[in-house]
Amino acid sequence: MREAFYLAIDEDTIAKRVMRGQAVPSALMIAPALYDRGAEFKRPATDLKKAKELMAQAGYPDGRRRSACPRPC
Repeated sequence: MREAFYLAIDEDTIAKRVMRGQAVPSALMIAPALYDRGAEFKRPATDLKKAKELMAQAGYPDGRRRSACPRPC
């Protein structure tokens, strides 16, 4: 499911619209400028079709929503 989430997130759009161009998408948990080899890491391109296929394989074919809370919030 992690890969499906990864493929479903359009980081470029988030950086442009939500962060108003003040963010740089990264495949790392830290800023690429802080790590000498940061440019070697690449995120896969957004692929909603593949993300849906992976979710179906994981047992969520209808894409039903999941709550972040283990109990009713």
